[in-house]
Amino acid sequence: MKELTYQQIIEIAQREKALTVKNIASAIAGLIHKSTDEYGEYGEYEYEKDPRKKMRDLAQLIKDESITVFSDSNDYHNLAVDYARQELFDCAIWILKRGLKKYPLSPDLLADTILYGKESGQLEECENALSSLLLVDKESWGWRAYSFTIDYYLDEINRLPKGASRNKLKREIHKLADEFIEYAQRDPEAVDRAYCKKADVTKEIGGEKSQEEYLLAGYNKNPSAPQCALRLADMMFEQGEYSKVLDYLQKCKYAINNPQPDINPAYVYLLYAMSKTSKLMIETPDGNYSEKQSEIEQIYRDFHTAIKSFPINQTYENAARRTIKMLEIQTGIKDRTPDLDDDDVY
Repeated sequence: MKELTYQQIIEIAQREKALTVKNIASAIAGLIHKSTDEYGEYGEYEYEKDPRKKMRDLAQLIKDESITVFSDSNDYHNLAVDYARQELFDCAIWILKRGLKKYPLSPDLLADTILYGKESGQLEECENALSSLLLVDKESWGWRAYSFTIDYYLDEINRLPKGASRNKLKREIHKLADEFIEYAQRDPEAVDRAYCKKADVTKEIGGEKSQEEYLLAGYNKNPSAPQCALRLADMMFEQGEYSKVLDYLQKCKYAINNPQPDINPAYVYLLYAMSKTSKLMIETPDGNYSEKQSEIEQIYRDFHTAIKSFPINQTYENAARRTIKMLEIQTGIKDRTPDLDDDDVY
């Protein structure tokens, strides 16, 4: 077996005039294996040092309409997500536009275009996709269609002056958010997202209930709902309710043991460790930490889990390292957690 390099992908595509999106997605990871007998011996992988160029060239290949792409709409969606995760939003839009030529009323592809168009400032692409999406029967909408449309409208309302147009859009946003919750009754996996989105709407433009009430409603309907739990944990942290924070985050920790978690594992462990630190300080007013060494060592491990989790940004890492140093000084107990190599990720 031999790895099929990007250059061979192009050669085969040109020769056969066909290339599946699945193959392209696999080529991004450089892991397409074909038999040596069929494809022969190949040289070095020429894009090893510049994977973003490789991804851009692959996107250009999909954009090329002289090559037939055999796929379903999910392939285009999944590949566009791969590009968006690398912040290659322009390439994601190319892929979605190619997919929409074949599936012009796919709710997910249209919703993705609204999201990535907004992220890259391509508002015309957003508006065109939104116009098409509104022509699709809502019975066909999934969670992305509801969520990304509401986000687009929330951005748009900030550009409108006070008046009738703004009030009309507010009503439309609340209507969509309520319809999202109704949709979630048919799709239990969407319950978490639907109630979080209604909470977002309430926070941004007001509503009949508080955002906490909607988050609690979503959490109570699905106690394993990580997004509602994390948002509630954030709110409880701000209020100094650290025991409640830890209860909610325990639910989140179960949810991140997933190949594609809906929440940021690094942030979950950071908030968990910071809450345990604050709780420890409150419960130890005399400053005698000698009997709490094992608890403190576990807090250090939680901070290191946050630092080595993906995705971790510099702000989170700085907060973790700063709190570790503070905890060492306050408790007199050194952080002896083994340091990991930079390439190691939990």
